[in-house]
Amino acid sequence: MSVRRWMVAFAGVLVFGAFVSGFRQENSFTVSSVVSFLDHVLWQAAEHSIETCTFVGTNESFLQEVIDQLAVANRSRLAMPIFNNLLPKAVPRKQLVIVAGDDIDSLMKPNFLSENSRNIYAILVLSDMRYLQSNRFILMRSFFGSDTFLIVTPPPTKFQSILVTANDYAGRLVILQPNESFATLFADRFASRDLPRIYLLAQDTWTRIWQNEAGLPAGPDWSVFHAILEHLNVRWHIAFVPQLPSEQAIAWINDQLDGDMVHIFINRGFRPDDRSVAHMLPEMAGVCLVVPRTAMFNILHHLLKPFRSTSWIVLAVLLLVGTLLTNRYFPHTLIDALIFVVPLDAPRVTRTERTALFASLCLFFILSEAYQAKLVAHMTSFRYPPDPRTIDEFLQTDIMLQVTGVTAEALMARPDFREHLQTMPIGRIDYKLDGTCPFGVLLQCTAARALLEQELRDQYERHGHIIRPPVHIVEEKLMTVGNFYSFSNYFRLYPLFRRYLVQLFESGLVGYWERRDSWPWDRDQGLRFVESNIITFNDLLMVWAMLGIGHGVAIVLFVLELVVHAVKRRFQSGRPIRCAVAKMWRAKRWIK
Repeated sequence: MSVRRWMVAFAGVLVFGAFVSGFRQENSFTVSSVVSFLDHVLWQAAEHSIETCTFVGTNESFLQEVIDQLAVANRSRLAMPIFNNLLPKAVPRKQLVIVAGDDIDSLMKPNFLSENSRNIYAILVLSDMRYLQSNRFILMRSFFGSDTFLIVTPPPTKFQSILVTANDYAGRLVILQPNESFATLFADRFASRDLPRIYLLAQDTWTRIWQNEAGLPAGPDWSVFHAILEHLNVRWHIAFVPQLPSEQAIAWINDQLDGDMVHIFINRGFRPDDRSVAHMLPEMAGVCLVVPRTAMFNILHHLLKPFRSTSWIVLAVLLLVGTLLTNRYFPHTLIDALIFVVPLDAPRVTRTERTALFASLCLFFILSEAYQAKLVAHMTSFRYPPDPRTIDEFLQTDIMLQVTGVTAEALMARPDFREHLQTMPIGRIDYKLDGTCPFGVLLQCTAARALLEQELRDQYERHGHIIRPPVHIVEEKLMTVGNFYSFSNYFRLYPLFRRYLVQLFESGLVGYWERRDSWPWDRDQGLRFVESNIITFNDLLMVWAMLGIGHGVAIVLFVLELVVHAVKRRFQSGRPIRCAVAKMWRAKRWIK
């Protein structure tokens, strides 16, 4: 009996050992198949600039064994930052996410958050094919907000290959080959017939998007989205939001995006809350100073502008010293020689006086001709003071800014602004771009250029050409803010839109559309106002007046000189005749 018992016990041990050995082999096979696939993915990920690998659900034993064997198989490919059980909402860089999906509760923890980003490449690892019958891929779509992820399950037998599945935008499972490339594994699988209608909402912003006469959308922003929609061949519908009060409009638009009733909101100046996706554009917006144009120079400025102040002082000193010296040593002063033109060939004029007076006449003739030339040039080309181009140049002027109390407190941080601020209530600031307002305001740069463009359009329609712009926009921005496009967090095509938006801005097409849809008043030479070449007769009245006065004085002096010369000649010619007559009269009386 004892021998039989020992034999039964020994047989039981052998059967149990064989069972355990087979289980280990089966378990080792399932792990090795998953490790082999992930090793292939890591090879491919290195070529796509993926810098981070994240493991989610590392408390599961199956994923722990996968990680151990993966690290032993090739340590160099895991030499990247690895984060366990934590996935941020904002993903600025590409990363590979490996998620253990056996335990549903581990996926639903609140620290697993992510955005609808094309930078995330997710792989759901299951230890058994039976888990595919559940709705885990639906949870993954909600978890990552995207459809570009894989589900990996080991085969039922070692003679079969690993099962790699993905899903398209219609929710259908797609079986993939495990040896395909990284780009093929994580490709976007969608068809336009599977997608619902895309709803867009926009707000009229003058220069970015508007409705034309036919009621259709137009503008550079609409060209951007229209190109993407046509490329994807999807159905769309756009509506324009009315002009509502700011608080009500912001709340209403955020509710529309969060409720997935609107997929895209087109307005660069609007930034949604955390419930939606704010796609930041590479072009920055800002707040600019809009100030009135400078007034025309007065006549005194033009008369003094040809020479600098030091030149005028030197000329005055030379004239004074020359007059004193010539008055002392010569019978004619320097002023007499310059104004009344003393004859230098007279016998009473010495050689020294003749040389000095002739040199003075040549010098002042050259100076007078240069003065007239520069006077005409300045009065025609520099009729207005230069407008400020920077904030520092604006602070050197005496222009006041009308701002609200909150804006004034923010600008008070710079002491130079204190003398240029005038605090006004919000409803009291009524700025017009027709040049009638003597103060400046702060406006968004895009809105300021749009208003100025509309004013110039009106001028062109009234006069047939552009007159001098009534206001000036300072080129330097006082404050820089970002531009955004708003997307719903439930919009599954956002990764594609994000990629296409980057490509459109980098290619320069957005800039081309902006130039095409804008009025070319600042580029067309026929429409541009240039102060140096648009000269009318009224602008030259002072020039003609000065030249006329100068020539009139010269003519009067010339006539006076002729009169004086004729009288002298008449007097000199009549004196000998009177003397001869007197002598004859005296001789006649003596003869008698």
